[in-house]
Amino acid sequence: GFNSDVEQGLHSEAVAVQREKHGVNELPELEKVTICGLIIEGLKDRIMQILIVAAVVSIIIGMTVPDRTGHVNRATGWTEGTAILVSVTVVVLITAINDYKKAKKFEAMSAEHQKKQVDVVRGGERVAVDVSELVVGDVLWVRAGMQLPADGVLIKGQDLKCDESAVTGETDIMKKSTQTDPFLISGTAVTEGRGTILIINVGVNSFAGKLAMGVRGTPADTPLQVKLGWLAGMIGKIGLTAALLLFVVLTIKSIVLSATDPEQYPWSAVEYLRYFVVAVTLVVVA
Repeated sequence: GFNSDVEQGLHSEAVAVQREKHGVNELPELEKVTICGLIIEGLKDRIMQILIVAAVVSIIIGMTVPDRTGHVNRATGWTEGTAILVSVTVVVLITAINDYKKAKKFEAMSAEHQKKQVDVVRGGERVAVDVSELVVGDVLWVRAGMQLPADGVLIKGQDLKCDESAVTGETDIMKKSTQTDPFLISGTAVTEGRGTILIINVGVNSFAGKLAMGVRGTPADTPLQVKLGWLAGMIGKIGLTAALLLFVVLTIKSIVLSATDPEQYPWSAVEYLRYFVVAVTLVVVA
């Protein structure tokens, strides 16, 4: 039972019992977004990983392998790889900071949106409480212009009508009465009239709560997203193939030149590093 009286509402002792038994009118908090988490997420990007590997290889070879002149130029051998690492760091940090600011603004807007006062009957008196304090068994006053914060059953009403299009897709305004249609659904809007309802579901157990929890998971891709994903994958594969082909062609060219004219084109690992960086650049652009 609800331990409630339709005239007196819940008493203070019953409120605590109902809250313990049926829960509060709140959804579990989402995992907090952090800068570190966003940075780690950014570093999981395939392109960023390729660039980091290319940068590390560039620094190692530039600082240890002699060029065509036979000298290891440690003064500038690290610059190309370091420039790539700095670029990756800047991109990841800027993206993470922007995403963090957006997430915080969204959290602030959501918290502000959830702060609403409603009138309930408790201990025979009409009192104002925050929507998060509603419990099963509360007698809630509803009126035109109000969005229902929980599921309820109509106790009494005067020309009470609701817009349920948000949850049913029906554009018709639904007239509520104790005889024909007494159920009021959370998330719908009262368009006309006023009355009192008995709260029967709150929080994650309400219709709006179940809907909200359902969309918190990974949503299914739309047909357009599927097509765009397939197209992006094809472009990436073409870019990777072209990059590998370019690297092979440049490598063969270098080997042939070194074999035919070793004095003018001596073998140098630095040249192959440059070919690798060019190939990586092509993959990144693709």
